[in-house]
Amino acid sequence: MDWGGDSITLLEARQWLRKRVNEGTDCPCCKRFAKVYKLKINTNMARFLISVARKKTEWVHYNECDYVGRDYPWIRLWGLAETSKSEETKKNMSGLWRITNKGRLFIHNEITVPLHVYAYDGEVIRASEEQVSVVESLGDKFNYQELMDGIVPPSVTTELFD
Repeated sequence: MDWGGDSITLLEARQWLRKRVNEGTDCPCCKRFAKVYKLKINTNMARFLISVARKKTEWVHYNECDYVGRDYPWIRLWGLAETSKSEETKKNMSGLWRITNKGRLFIHNEITVPLHVYAYDGEVIRASEEQVSVVESLGDKFNYQELMDGIVPPSVTTELFD
């Protein structure tokens, strides 16, 4: 964007960006692409989350998981899974994932989560009021019970040591 050689204040830049961030544009300050994304929890994300839970290790590499698209990393925005940072300086993330307690409750159909989140710069800025269950997010093409066979519900393990 060309400001005609004139400098602008940070306030002016924010106001300008706020009007354009829903469609996406380059930030006038840092030149990075800035956009608010409306993301929907979907079948691929639910399958990925269940496949992480099926593994017997705490951390699982994404290559060992079940997914078809490249949207599975967004699952972290719902707080259902987390990834670890890479120890290599050239990489941001390690590719390792683990399910959170909230994620376990979700895959066992014990809680619902917002159907949509609105994200900016990798962080949730708002969530929809409409909720969705894991069964609903899987859709009609997948058998929930078949995917969950062999995964122990959190309530079973918490009762073990009481």
